[in-house]
Amino acid sequence: MLRANLHANRSKTAPLRSPWMLSPILSLVLILSLAAQTARSAALLGPVQIPGSPLTLLIAEDASIQVRRSGAFGSDPALDGMVYPNFTPYADSGIFVRYGLETIGPNFDAHDTTALDERFQPWSAAGTPTLSGSGQISDPYRVHASLEHTSGVTLTVDVHYVNGQDKFQLSWTVCPPTGGSGFKTYLAADVQLTTTLPELSQSAFDSLTGAASAYNPTSGWSE
Repeated sequence: MLRANLHANRSKTAPLRSPWMLSPILSLVLILSLAAQTARSAALLGPVQIPGSPLTLLIAEDASIQVRRSGAFGSDPALDGMVYPNFTPYADSGIFVRYGLETIGPNFDAHDTTALDERFQPWSAAGTPTLSGSGQISDPYRVHASLEHTSGVTLTVDVHYVNGQDKFQLSWTVCPPTGGSGFKTYLAADVQLTTTLPELSQSAFDSLTGAASAYNPTSGWSE
């Protein structure tokens, strides 16, 4: 993942202009940019929150999940996201399905920001995600979400969390349309385990269970 910083330099001999004097073309560009941002924000109604501690889970309509851990990166809870971008509830994570010639995934165009250059065929919500449970061991918090795609592929996602634990349970079911061909499913996330760059996280894969993890030796966090 590359992050670029853009710097604008003004020539010392260039005439000064009022910051409020915009050309008609620039004004039109700004209006269209703001309109596009508003359209993207309106595309998703907002994530369902599991209000646990130390983990707070934000499950969006497109089944992307942001995981916040209390005090992970400072005193501001809005910056405690463990998935990039850590400052927004809409994370670069989700369940992807390769079906035929299409790859289906979260609606990243509707997120506030994303580090992904590639776009996927987006899931559509088949209903509003619902929250239930009290967070106790016998009655964990539960969020259930149903999604669908124009190809006929459907996805159901269930997130369970017991308050006070450092882990949560994620399960999902993918169903192709009747008579459909085979498919492949991927769970992926741009894990962010430190706010210091470069992020020198280490990855591991267990071939017996298929489990994957990421660990940052500097922060001591793992996912």
